[in-house]
Amino acid sequence: MTQLVADAFSPSPAYLRQLKNLRERATPAVRYATAWSLLDQARKEHSAPARKFRMIWDLAHLIRAEPAPPTQSTDGAVLLNVQVVFELSDFVDDLARRPPPGAPADLIRDLQTLVQETAKTTWLSFQAFLDSEVGRQQFKLTESLDDLASYDEWLAIAMPAIGLDLPDDRVGMETELKRRIEVLLTKVAPSDDPADDPFGLRERAGRDIALYVHLHLEQTEADAV
Repeated sequence: MTQLVADAFSPSPAYLRQLKNLRERATPAVRYATAWSLLDQARKEHSAPARKFRMIWDLAHLIRAEPAPPTQSTDGAVLLNVQVVFELSDFVDDLARRPPPGAPADLIRDLQTLVQETAKTTWLSFQAFLDSEVGRQQFKLTESLDDLASYDEWLAIAMPAIGLDLPDDRVGMETELKRRIEVLLTKVAPSDDPADDPFGLRERAGRDIALYVHLHLEQTEADAV
């Protein structure tokens, strides 16, 4: 199966060196300030789930400033999958039970919330996404524009799911991508007929989805060369 979304993000060597110095040499105040910065960045990241998860992973380990568990290393790629998200959730829950001296309680609470949100939006397949609470969400965009901002937020979370477990052959991939795009567009309106889509939102959403798929498909093909 092919995926248009990366399941791991590998930071630059310079970033890893800086992270190592922070864990081993920085004062708690500096580590917590850096963790806050990573938390803010992670909250704003929507298009690259693996990059977002890497930031969450790093800030959690900056707070504890202890070596990562043997199953994952903070010095290399950190996989984004259900098992690893659960591992991080357990780690953060332990942070909340046994916070390091001086660790801001609100930082840990916000981190727990972010990890919980990540757990809800990490799926093994597109079908798992459709079956999830997020995938089942409905909007009333054929009646009014009141749900438009909510749909835009939903779409940012949903688009990476398009790229999960795709067929390896080009024809099969393109056929499946068209089907999945249509699934996301039916959340706006059942068709692009003006009677079904009075605000013309399918075209707007379709451009955003097509651009996302195009950029990630190009990247996937470049990585395969």
